[in-house]
Amino acid sequence: MQPILSVIITNFNKGDYIAECFENLPLKNHLVEIIAIDDCSTDFSKEYLMNLRQSSASSNLHVILNSNNMGVSACRNLGLEISTGRYVTFIDADDYISFNNLEDTLKKIGNNEEYSLIIGNIQSFNKSKKWFSISMKNIFNDQYEGSKTINENPELHLTPSVCNKIFLKKVIDQNNLKFDTTQHIGEDLLFVQTFYQYTNAVFVTPKIFLNYRVLEESKSLSRKYNLTFFEQLMILEEKISELYLPNPENAFFVEKRQINYISTLFYKILSNTDKRDFLKFATLIKKIPETFLNFSALIKNKDLEIPSLFKILELVSIEETESILQELSKYGEERIIIKDGMILSSISNVVPKLVEYLQINNLSKFSKIEKIKIFDGKLILKGYFGLEKVSSEFIKNRYIVIKSKHKSKKKIYLEEDYRTDLSFLYSNNKINYNFYGFKEVNFPLNDFLVYGNNTFSLEVELINGKIVTFPLEILTSELKNNIRPCDYNDSIYVPKFENGFEIDRVENTFLNKIDVKLKITRNISGHLLKMIRNKDYKTLLALMLIFAQKLVRREKKIWIIAERKDSAQDNSFHLFKYIRLNHPDVPVYYLIEKQAKDYGKVKDYGNVITFDSLKHTLALLNSKISINSYLETANMYSDSYKKISKIFPKLTIRKKVFLQHGVIGFSRLNHVLHKNRAEYDLFITSSKQEMTHIIEEYGYSESEVIDLGLVRWDELHDQSQFTEKKQILLMPTWRHWIHNEEDFVKSDFWAYYRKLMDSEHLAKVLESNNAELIFFPHYLMKEYINAIQEDVLFDKKYIKIAEKGSEVKEYLEKCTLLITDYSSVSYDVNYLNKPVLFCPFDYDRFFSEHYNKGPRKPGEEFGISLIDEIEIISAIQKMLQNNDYAKNNPKSEKENREIAKQTFERISQL
Repeated sequence: MQPILSVIITNFNKGDYIAECFENLPLKNHLVEIIAIDDCSTDFSKEYLMNLRQSSASSNLHVILNSNNMGVSACRNLGLEISTGRYVTFIDADDYISFNNLEDTLKKIGNNEEYSLIIGNIQSFNKSKKWFSISMKNIFNDQYEGSKTINENPELHLTPSVCNKIFLKKVIDQNNLKFDTTQHIGEDLLFVQTFYQYTNAVFVTPKIFLNYRVLEESKSLSRKYNLTFFEQLMILEEKISELYLPNPENAFFVEKRQINYISTLFYKILSNTDKRDFLKFATLIKKIPETFLNFSALIKNKDLEIPSLFKILELVSIEETESILQELSKYGEERIIIKDGMILSSISNVVPKLVEYLQINNLSKFSKIEKIKIFDGKLILKGYFGLEKVSSEFIKNRYIVIKSKHKSKKKIYLEEDYRTDLSFLYSNNKINYNFYGFKEVNFPLNDFLVYGNNTFSLEVELINGKIVTFPLEILTSELKNNIRPCDYNDSIYVPKFENGFEIDRVENTFLNKIDVKLKITRNISGHLLKMIRNKDYKTLLALMLIFAQKLVRREKKIWIIAERKDSAQDNSFHLFKYIRLNHPDVPVYYLIEKQAKDYGKVKDYGNVITFDSLKHTLALLNSKISINSYLETANMYSDSYKKISKIFPKLTIRKKVFLQHGVIGFSRLNHVLHKNRAEYDLFITSSKQEMTHIIEEYGYSESEVIDLGLVRWDELHDQSQFTEKKQILLMPTWRHWIHNEEDFVKSDFWAYYRKLMDSEHLAKVLESNNAELIFFPHYLMKEYINAIQEDVLFDKKYIKIAEKGSEVKEYLEKCTLLITDYSSVSYDVNYLNKPVLFCPFDYDRFFSEHYNKGPRKPGEEFGISLIDEIEIISAIQKMLQNNDYAKNNPKSEKENREIAKQTFERISQL
């Protein structure tokens, strides 16, 4: 009996995920044929398939083991050759299909071959969440199930994958359709577009067919946006164009998708292209007009944001295109400038003859209201607002504009607030957005709002006099719930968010009060019903207990302290320990996971709360003060607390203290620690320079920042004289672009430090000076310890790796010398008056891709900075022989200042 469906699975080194893929397949259903093709895997996934074949009594499972790596397209073609099902679908072994949905849909269609193609939904997922992409929402937003035609439903071009589709095998066989084995990018899209030439009627269903795993560590070619990638894209476009040559107009929507895709990736490809290859890149770009059949219509389409360069490709030479690429590469993107009163693309500087084609008519904003509340009859707002690609030097004024239904209009001037974090976040410091922040504005509602509807917008006036207006939007539920309807004097103010931010002002009558209370009740009830549906009884219980306590007006007294949820080694722990030993009457509690290695250490002092427990949520909601040495929002909140804070943000009001776990000097961290984001009431710094920096750029007032030092320094003591051998501590920091072991082993980062440790010269220096070098991996690197040990050739007599789980404090105390790149533990070693050697070998990349460049460079305050291996080893020798070498900084002024005591006293004043 012919199977109804053939499922073709391709596998290459998907051992971590392949079991989940097969767990969702019917291995004993004779109506489903399963063809698994292993493409010469080197991990255990090949063995998994062999065992599955041996253990399966079913004849519907076929396992093919390639002797050579063929690539995914060749594997799928092989599967098509041997498949016998009426329909066929495809899947990669790291994803899985919702088979019941496929089965239900095929039953619904039955033997009706009117539909040669069935399209289902795709749900993306990772370790923490599930979601639907925007393209999937555009296709299935109306939840329609039934027939669609390709020519009349252009949204069907938005789903290029073959894995959310079921193909009628007869159409594939009759037209000899195959995957293009020469195409390494977009092979799915090309196959689907080819299939579209032989069908028009499609059955669509919003049911999930494919569960697509999004791997953060993915290193496939589709993530390497370089010139090779672009070449493949252009080859793909040529093949798609060839398909549609008989009817070019039918290619419009797939070309619209592809030109949008290329436009989105253009600047990534540019940044990954060597300047020496710009001529080659320019030559490829110049082919775009002739490759896209509907190019003229596409560049005029208002739905698309196409680089200005593409719009003038038919008017510039290859040499001029190369010059434009040179100009764009300086800033990493196209900028918008004002010249001679005109708003222009920055490439007009290269081709001034084409100014008329390079005028910008549509400007886009980036903005965020970070804080909003109504207090004492006033509306209070803080945030930022600017124009994309437009430097703040071209802005004259900015306003919040309030319009009423009577056409009355009131403006509130926005005063500049210095925000270096905006230039970093939105342009990687290539465009000056430093003055797009605005200082707190507050105004009386009675004076500015009329009775009826009042609409809020953002207005910017450019230096050429042009006015641009955008709706003011409040995006997060937490902010929306922070300004619920309220009454003041003779009026009730009702915020609305459906069409931008609006406030209705109504008379303060009994009926209006009832109406407002009903709206609030419905809003809260919706959230509570969602918790009940999700069986989130822990959050519901926490809410009930908190409101019961509010009824008896219980005063908040608790102090909550934490670090990361699995640690107790830093400033938070040392402050907790000090308080428990010296002020046992203070109700201070420490948050930590019960399974954490440091749990027992904290438990010795009592008052420990298990992370993510009911007690955790209640303690936070009842706390007077919360203290952390890491970012509070990322490290201190239980799941229930997060949900409650979005619905009832006023329950979370308390004083927040930031102790830090490092020193802000080499990096700027105001993109996460700015007052508008972190909301700290007290920010502890380690030096006067750091305190000044925080006040100038992080939005805190002088009363909110204090220079006390790091609490852990109280218990930091030099132990270097008590070690059998002199210890050199090598402690580099992490790189965000390293996602997995393969990335790590192949990285420039590891190559640099491995070369240093493998040096025979270094081994001889260590031997002659009775010293050893200890490599202390960053905590995010510790999972690669085995790879480190296997990948090095160093003499383990003199060069060692710190034991897994060991505390850094011990090594800082015992070391004679610290070697690092950018780690702030250098300040701890300097505090102990010991030398520091910095090796910032990838300074430019680190401070563009990992962190924002700080006010100081490594080696400016203390220590020395070297990159060359020979110079580093020479400096090590001098430091071992002369302990005062490279100490260009006196011992810290904070020595013996009882930092924990002073910190406790300052927090007690909150």
